[in-house]
Amino acid sequence: MALTPTLRQLLHEHIHLAPAAWTQAPASVRASFSSPFEPAQRVAGNLERLPPSLLTWWAAQPNAHILLGDQRGYTPGRLPNDPHDRTNVAQIALADLANPAAGLGDVWFWIAHLLDHHLGCLGAADGAWLSDGAGFTPRWQEVGQRIAALARLGYSPQPSAAANPHAYLAAGVALFMADRAALNVQDPKLERLLATTLLHEGFCRRALIATA
Repeated sequence: MALTPTLRQLLHEHIHLAPAAWTQAPASVRASFSSPFEPAQRVAGNLERLPPSLLTWWAAQPNAHILLGDQRGYTPGRLPNDPHDRTNVAQIALADLANPAAGLGDVWFWIAHLLDHHLGCLGAADGAWLSDGAGFTPRWQEVGQRIAALARLGYSPQPSAAANPHAYLAAGVALFMADRAALNVQDPKLERLLATTLLHEGFCRRALIATA
């Protein structure tokens, strides 16, 4: 798999396989990969769909990790019982990576939580997220306020997101990656906002490079 230097940096410094995750995974899951290294490489390859400037910014963050194993979720702050003391961790299930047709939505859902947290407050433990209407710069705060306003309209691509702006943005990003046309039908304002800000290279280059 050919990866850009930035994706290789993310692969080596931010994407990890949980201890014993490979040996404890069902044989049917392991059979979907050529080696224990492929799940992390597969995640890195999927991250290529994010704007290069956003990836460069992420790679420079001191935390913002992805942990592959049998769990799904996003943990702001220190991950409990983690011997490496990682903070702000998106946990991705190997089973979802093994079945990309059905599982990549979950993968993107939790990665979006990580980005939401860091773009809102650089991952501060008690900070407001992008989808809360925050932003770590005025430009990102403007985006966050627009996302928060859209969340209140109730057009969420995921029912549980109606009262949860974090889930609203994450579900929107996941659907954008899986089926952008479907998101455009269900929530056209969010699709347009993502396409012109968070998932747009020109916007990210202007909004992030100056802060590096």
